[in-house]
Amino acid sequence: MIVGALVFSGHNSGYDYVDRIVRAVVSGSLSFQPVDCRHFKGGFFLHDNIPCKAEDFYFRNETNDLLVLLSGYIYNREELCRKFRIHSGLSDPQLIAALYLQAGPGFVNALNGDYAIFILEQKKKLAFLFRDHVGIRPVAFINEGGYSAFLQI
Repeated sequence: MIVGALVFSGHNSGYDYVDRIVRAVVSGSLSFQPVDCRHFKGGFFLHDNIPCKAEDFYFRNETNDLLVLLSGYIYNREELCRKFRIHSGLSDPQLIAALYLQAGPGFVNALNGDYAIFILEQKKKLAFLFRDHVGIRPVAFINEGGYSAFLQI
């Protein structure tokens, strides 16, 4: 599960949204992995019994000031790596960042998988929230009073 709030205008009430979600969800077997950067507060949850690592959910490209949060899996990795000439050893969030940097937000049309993806391009103050075309990973979001927030359940 991923959660986040995006604030470009200085209203910190969006960050309260994240804090409320984290308090409501965290239990003994779930741990919250925070991701904080300029204009964004959020993160992802890890379960103790699932063999996932932070790299499976999160990637930050400092050079391009790009943040990627992912919940889910990309099924056509090999095809995408060949088509876009990307190294096949990347994690899914790294692959998504590379695809985004090459093809822009339209890269998502080439994806096959079950996923919810949040991309933040901080320098340009652009944010994108994608989910798979079938809706396997449902996403809820709100735009209110100077902030946007989302939760992938």
